[in-house]
Amino acid sequence: MITRLVLRAALPALLAAPILAAENPFLGEPVFDLQKDFFKSQTRPGHWMATLTVAKDGSLLVFRDRREKGTIEVLRSEDGGVKWGEPVTVGDLVEIEGDTFDDERYNSWHHGRSIIGNVIVDESSGDIMVFTTSMKPAQLLYRSSDHGKTWHPSAPFPETGTGESGLVELTDGRIYFNSRTHTRPGNRRIAWSEDGGETWGKPYESKVLPDGPPDVYGCKAGLVRLPVEGRDILIYSSPKDHLAPKRDDIALRASFDGAKTWPAKRVVTGGPGGYTWLAAGRPGTPSEGQIYLLSHHNSLLRFNLSWLLDGKPVPKAGQSDAP
Repeated sequence: MITRLVLRAALPALLAAPILAAENPFLGEPVFDLQKDFFKSQTRPGHWMATLTVAKDGSLLVFRDRREKGTIEVLRSEDGGVKWGEPVTVGDLVEIEGDTFDDERYNSWHHGRSIIGNVIVDESSGDIMVFTTSMKPAQLLYRSSDHGKTWHPSAPFPETGTGESGLVELTDGRIYFNSRTHTRPGNRRIAWSEDGGETWGKPYESKVLPDGPPDVYGCKAGLVRLPVEGRDILIYSSPKDHLAPKRDDIALRASFDGAKTWPAKRVVTGGPGGYTWLAAGRPGTPSEGQIYLLSHHNSLLRFNLSWLLDGKPVPKAGQSDAP
């Protein structure tokens, strides 16, 4: 049995404590399982939105909208993402008045109807909450403290032109906001909340994390915090850099200090590309130790931290990503 992962020379000084496989189930023997053509039936490949999460019992849930049917459906795996059941309909997409074509940048499948947004697991009850969104967004972020029955808006994010963002809560209670930018070229836009999402600090551009090609419009990225007690290990996914053709070749990056530095990187070729979503397995379930990446290019990747750390060293691995 592997009890300790020996990291490359560039990493140990960046970690606050040794990483033991007994303390971190995402270590051990490397895991890499790429499932191509994940959605078997799709009338117009690429014209769908999706997301994924891991339920309290460890079931891996992958959601997508079926715009030709006007519904949202879910696929479920009970063995950590190896075998999958048949699609189940969650509910209907909602008709939206006053939606927009965005100067005809998007096709008519967007117009007049919601698409799937985010999925949240109620950590107390285990309930799954599925949210929808549309091309006519509200300028608010909502949060709940009584299991989704009532909602309170936070202050708006302090910069226009951002969207398709990722949020993670760190062990000290701070919330890390990592966003795509729609109005300017460059890297991701970052902000922090010190009060549970009620207000946001001054945004800044990441020094490390790319926003993705091919233009100033950026690309939706994946972000997740691994459930390892007492540690702030974050995983980020996006097209590898601004030169990646057609948003191909997804780069996975890891931070071991709550987004201060991103010393580990590995590129996945031959399948994943475009938009990505990330989820992490739960301790004591069949999903334990697994990290999941869903790609807009119709593939699902199952991997672990050991596989990611087996990539090439990152130049200037200790570079701070603080403002």
